[in-house]
Amino acid sequence: MDLLVLSARQPGSLRSQTLIYCELTISGSSVFTSSSEMAIPTKQFSKLSLPDDMRFAASSLSQRKKRIRGILASFDRDEIPSTYRTDIFSSIDEEQARRPSSEWIIGDDLEGSLMQRGCHDAATWVVLNELEPADVRMRKFGQKIHRLFRAALQKYDQEVPLERDKTDRRALVEEISQTMRTLSRAARSDLEEVSEGLNNLAQALLSALGAVCERNMDSVRRHGTTRTRRSSGGELEISLYHHLIHGARSNDPVFILPALEAIKMLAPATFRTTGIRNSLRQISGTLLANGAPKTYRDRLDSI
Repeated sequence: MDLLVLSARQPGSLRSQTLIYCELTISGSSVFTSSSEMAIPTKQFSKLSLPDDMRFAASSLSQRKKRIRGILASFDRDEIPSTYRTDIFSSIDEEQARRPSSEWIIGDDLEGSLMQRGCHDAATWVVLNELEPADVRMRKFGQKIHRLFRAALQKYDQEVPLERDKTDRRALVEEISQTMRTLSRAARSDLEEVSEGLNNLAQALLSALGAVCERNMDSVRRHGTTRTRRSSGGELEISLYHHLIHGARSNDPVFILPALEAIKMLAPATFRTTGIRNSLRQISGTLLANGAPKTYRDRLDSI
């Protein structure tokens, strides 16, 4: 049996209240049972000294789902919230909330059980929220996005030049582009409404955008040599930049800019630092040199 101890203080009280959660196993009918030095009724968990947006009773189920998924994904080195346990996430709804609490437990799945119970049970919600502050999660999220973008760029640099067949090469570039679109979209949709901890994410996005702008030519390695060529006529360019920015399809999400705009809304000071401003100017110049669509350049320049 494992024990998890949570100390919480009610507003206006100097005396902390310690809750001891036990039976962190998933073979029985419940994940958590509790005892306390001073018993706290479940409804009072929403009144503990937590920020308003973390209070269970004040949060909608959709808000709790996003928060709990973000917390659990934060402890996975490479999984972003948007793609974390999508099977469990989609199953969490109001109908499930009305079921007996024993049905929120999945016998052989601790993470899934925590996700479900964290959305429906005030005690579990408080425990999970106490694990890590939101600004820390966002710092880790920025680092994670940077690692995943870098991995996609390395795959592009290492594998695309070796693919001799043009059709296969184009398919590989599209695959990598789709990975980067997913990361770009997640940087916006998985963003938490905090004013701190967003610098890592802003830098990761600008670094990825700058790297994509530099990969604006179809690079093909043949017979031990590398040749680069720009597409001419009506032929589609086989480059990361073309797929994501210059020749992006109308139904593709705009690459990276929506996430940057959202960060600026939450933390304007992030974009007043010298390093960020220099990065923006450099990328803007590269986009102009590449002949990028004016709408994209103007949107970047407005950040």
